[in-house]
Amino acid sequence: MTHAWEGLEVAEVRRLTAAALTTMGCVSAAAEAELAIRRLSGADHRDRGSVLSQATLSAIDAYVEGRRRGEPPHYILGGAEFMGRWLVLDHGTYIPRPWTAEMVLRGIAILKRVRGPRIVVDVGTGSGAIAVTIAGAVRNCHVWAVDVDPAALQCARINAANAPGVSILQSDLFGEMPVDLARRVDLVIGSLPYVPDSELAHLPRDYREHEPRRALNGGPDGLALDTRALREARGWLRAGGSLLLELGHRQGRPLAAAATRLGYTAAIVRSDEDGDDQFLDCLL
Repeated sequence: MTHAWEGLEVAEVRRLTAAALTTMGCVSAAAEAELAIRRLSGADHRDRGSVLSQATLSAIDAYVEGRRRGEPPHYILGGAEFMGRWLVLDHGTYIPRPWTAEMVLRGIAILKRVRGPRIVVDVGTGSGAIAVTIAGAVRNCHVWAVDVDPAALQCARINAANAPGVSILQSDLFGEMPVDLARRVDLVIGSLPYVPDSELAHLPRDYREHEPRRALNGGPDGLALDTRALREARGWLRAGGSLLLELGHRQGRPLAAAATRLGYTAAIVRSDEDGDDQFLDCLL
């Protein structure tokens, strides 16, 4: 492929890459091709006439072959875009999903109504996507980015290196949090594993075969970690504090009921434009 593309302008390479991705069944092949070429060459969508170097064409070739083997594009490129930021990823790290942005925007809106220093806990931070985004959007805010997985935390530390106000902590939910923060936290937010055991085999191939299972598996009903987070967060949130947890399909009603039983004063299931459960929005 590389030799056949020598001398072609970047617009044509972009078109051919998208066509190759389309034949593999890749969703949004044109957008994926644009991102891959931009990351590998520095040429954005406005650049149509440049001729790419042999080294860049080889890198694009390797990218296409990786996708043919079913590897997620994020692992091949070594990162992902999330809410306008490029985040470093490796094969041991959960890939941040674009739909998580709605929950993050809700969290930012909540925090901007809080006076004085804000304290946030991002449970199951993974790459640190949520923590870094909130820290960059809200002034006078300290975010504790916690995860039990040391491999994920390596990426989180890299992504948070230039994000003041983010502390990285290895912890199983709140287990290692500083005790002086008990009942002082304004917001707990998290995209914890929520895929039920029975649905893991039906995930798209690239995620099923390459993404770490521990970052996806939410137990028999997918609610194991979310239910724990609901219960444990009560000891860390201040009165009037908020909890936002990402949901899987049809998980909102049972989790909202659990929140009510635990004493949360409000538990609202936020849905996407198709009416599917997206995240749980709780008030203590």
